Amino acid sequence: MPRKPKGARLYLRKRHGREPVWVILEGADEVGTDCGADDCRGAEKALAEYIARKHKPDWQNRHPAEVMVADVLAYYGTNRAPLQSLLAIT
Repeated sequence: MPRKPKGARLYLRKRHGREPVWVILEGADEVGTDCGADDCRGAEKALAEYIARKHKPDWQNRHPAEVMVADVLAYYGTNRAPLQSLLAIT
């Protein structure tokens, strides 16, 4: 029986003869963060950006009851709220 995937996570890759670096592991994929061992905050920020880029909600093919509230709020914050402030000014 195959193992359950762990999802995206940070891993400190120690390399022979070179400085260790933080990488993002997800399954067989490894993505560099360009952060050294002492830049944990930068690596965490890179992981958050990686996860945010991957998340693409499917609005058209889902029943409204299956859409996550966080996705609705994120959509409103990026697409509708800026228009509301413009309408208030005019």
